[in-house]
Amino acid sequence: MKLWPTMKRRFCQVKFTAKFYFIYILTRFFKNDNKELWLLSERGIDARDNGLFFYNYLKSSHPEIRLKYVISNNSPDRKKINGNDIVRYRSFQHYMLYIQAKYLVSTHYQGYSPDFELFGQLDRRGLIRVNGKKIFLQHGIIKDKANMSKKTRPLDLFICGAQEEYDALLAETDYGDNILKYTGLARYDNLFCFLEKPVKKQILVMPTWRVKFAKATEKDFLNSDYYKNYNQLINDPDLNDYLEKNNIRLVFYPHIEMHRFLHLFECDKPHVQISGMNQNDVQKLLIESKLLITDFSSVFFDFAYQKKPVIFFQFDKKDYRSSHYEEGWFSYEHDGFGPVIENKNAVVAAIPDLFTNGMSQIYMERVNRIFKRRDNHNCDRIFTEIQRLG
Repeated sequence: MKLWPTMKRRFCQVKFTAKFYFIYILTRFFKNDNKELWLLSERGIDARDNGLFFYNYLKSSHPEIRLKYVISNNSPDRKKINGNDIVRYRSFQHYMLYIQAKYLVSTHYQGYSPDFELFGQLDRRGLIRVNGKKIFLQHGIIKDKANMSKKTRPLDLFICGAQEEYDALLAETDYGDNILKYTGLARYDNLFCFLEKPVKKQILVMPTWRVKFAKATEKDFLNSDYYKNYNQLINDPDLNDYLEKNNIRLVFYPHIEMHRFLHLFECDKPHVQISGMNQNDVQKLLIESKLLITDFSSVFFDFAYQKKPVIFFQFDKKDYRSSHYEEGWFSYEHDGFGPVIENKNAVVAAIPDLFTNGMSQIYMERVNRIFKRRDNHNCDRIFTEIQRLG
């Protein structure tokens, strides 16, 4: 039985590859009517990240541009895209536009393709031929060692969201300043618009994924430190007393890769919501929440950009570093925007002060240092850099 998911995945890869080459050959016999088209996407299943905000920017500021957005029929985000602009994920039209479009724009490497993991592998091996320039909007700021290069991720434009990120990538990779551009992330334009708006009495708990759970069973997950620490946190009696007395809502929203285990978390307290992508939009949660509790997720950059307080709950720091990414230019202790805490009780104890008093001056100064550009012109700069590609 364990072989079935692997066999099914292999069959799908063969099918996607064969379909690509078949359609590629067909397009050689017809005039390319899509050579000026911009193809946008995130992962083919969503519209809630830099892809969506850059799409909205193009629609409002450059209506003369012909564009399409790739998204699946069952995506909860489908309604955010104009119906005339939608291309169904993995449809014949999707393959054709992937081959023919002038610009391929996504938050993920090969996110505009019919399968970003498979087509990423094919692209690295030189087995993919497409017409368009490849633009990487990024999903989040890269803070760890960048194990990437033009060979592993062939790109024409690589967008950076912070000055020190840009400097590190310039030093550690072979992309060069003709591909790497510090413009700021597209979604930061939206954050900037809400900087002076009041926030809700809401705490957002948003931990990232763990590679070790990729093939884990539910039993494995229930026995993990990850599950135990976060389930204990959201059920902590002192925390729930604090939430109830102060009428504060807590939203637990783990990384999308962890959503298959979301039903295992339990809390019957009225002020705690266990949430996934079908219930809440990440950008909305980041804007309306007053305090963020995370671990290693780069989502904290979005929160700090708004100069709101962060707690880093890092109970498994050594294990995370050994199985994920080596520390890069960013140190949580020296560059982070809030306290680094390793146990649940200390997290609970730190919440009232940060929730009431906000981000302290030392963390404010770090925000100003890392975000040299903090305005609502990120999409303008990204558009200019894409235009320069010709």
